[in-house]
Amino acid sequence: MSAITKFFSSVLSFLILAGMYTGLYNPRLEPFVPQEVTSSVYEGEALTLIENGASAYGIIRGSDPAEITAACKLQQFLKEISGVELPISDDSGAFAKEIIVGSTNRYTLDPAPEGKEPLGTDGFVLRTAGEKIVFAGGGPRGTLYSVYDFLEKFLECRWLAKNWTVLPKQATVAVPAVIEEYEVPAFIYRQPSTTPRFNSRDDYTWEDDVDYSLANRINAQGMIANTTGGEEYGGIIF
Repeated sequence: MSAITKFFSSVLSFLILAGMYTGLYNPRLEPFVPQEVTSSVYEGEALTLIENGASAYGIIRGSDPAEITAACKLQQFLKEISGVELPISDDSGAFAKEIIVGSTNRYTLDPAPEGKEPLGTDGFVLRTAGEKIVFAGGGPRGTLYSVYDFLEKFLECRWLAKNWTVLPKQATVAVPAVIEEYEVPAFIYRQPSTTPRFNSRDDYTWEDDVDYSLANRINAQGMIANTTGGEEYGGIIF
């Protein structure tokens, strides 16, 4: 290849890269704005958590920092869905009806029931006990994951991509009267990409990425920092 050819190839490559970076070449599309989604109310035998702008339920939480986060996340998303904010207490308090989040004096978790895999650090149990709903993890991450699993399976919430979260509005929040979920991840280490998910563009915040990572069970750190590294988010695997 001649010197002139190399020169023009270099210039062309530079112009293509500069054009892509500035948006002159392959410009960015307008952000996708999903339509608001409403969810149908569960119609089988149900526990009604929220109805007519009120609830008899309160959240009893464990004392681990990640369990406190799990309780707050459940409270936050239920409020966004229904407009009703459930109260939270540690296990010294009491409510007429209770949602149990984490290790408390209300529920003893068997980390390895007969015939099932041990929960480990990321597995969880999500179940009903009479009118109670129990969110319990083998480790603090498991408790966090149980909250997002509940929101996904029974309230049709989704964390699909950055700035694309689906939280269907519901005036009445009802879930099956019998829930018995036991989940252990197939892969211990989960880090789907080395491309940064968090940046300062598009109003995408650190907390948005926390929710995306927790909902998608991202528990590891690759070439980039993981926003869930703090103990309040259950920590990560290196």
